[in-house]
Amino acid sequence: MTYLLRDPLPEFRRTPLAVRSEADPVIVMAGEKVLLIGPRSAQPALPRWADFARELGPQAESRTVASLSGGGSMQLAFWPEQQALPAGWGAERVRNLLFLLREPELQLALLGQQYGHFLRTHRFCGACGGATMPHEKELAQHCSACKRDLYPQIAPCMITLIHDGPRIVLTRARHFPKGMYGLSAGFVEAGESLEHCVLREVREETALEVKNVRYIASQPWPMPSQLMVGFFAEYAAGELTPDLEELEEAAWFDLGSLPGLPPPMSIAKFLIDTYIEEFQRGA
Repeated sequence: MTYLLRDPLPEFRRTPLAVRSEADPVIVMAGEKVLLIGPRSAQPALPRWADFARELGPQAESRTVASLSGGGSMQLAFWPEQQALPAGWGAERVRNLLFLLREPELQLALLGQQYGHFLRTHRFCGACGGATMPHEKELAQHCSACKRDLYPQIAPCMITLIHDGPRIVLTRARHFPKGMYGLSAGFVEAGESLEHCVLREVREETALEVKNVRYIASQPWPMPSQLMVGFFAEYAAGELTPDLEELEEAAWFDLGSLPGLPPPMSIAKFLIDTYIEEFQRGA
């Protein structure tokens, strides 16, 4: 089970107050991408503050995001838009980090990316339009004009495994990699509980009715700011009819003949594996 689910690593404490050192990892944002050092084929890594400072010299600035349990801190920085990347550095989409980094760097990179997105999109106060500045003690922005504190916003989403004994519903969105299937998922709407979101999204995407909705696990999914909340839901009624505006395909699959599935670090794969284990135990 990965840190993304029930076993968070005690590797850091979120705080802007830790002291920076040359060996500290730096999450360097280039737009919405994260910079890594080294080729994909040879386990790339996050740059250290010494690497970043050497390349940018006096331009190098960063913001402390966390203190690390082994000492030091995690830094967040932004690469100048018009400046070319150094040799050996590459910019990666956040989804690619799931396949390129290992713990604890992956955890740090995903936290840094989410916080970096927040800073890029909250340079000004949404209430009065005033410029914001870093909060002195928290991972937040402060508006000196109207004194409002702004915090990273989290967008809750439900993701649901629909089951009917030895078969489950899998779906394909158009942006999925070829051959890969996932689970029904969608954003929680205003005034809606997570359970009501499960019922609505399942009905909208598949035309199915479900019952016995059961919470299983959650997973931060900073792409850029989602929190995935995972459920099991038992099939109750209806004929599976996918909404082709949202999905490319949806179908029932027997547990013994499943198609391509999401990567191991995803909550979708965790839900599928957990259901198979429960079904085999007769739970």
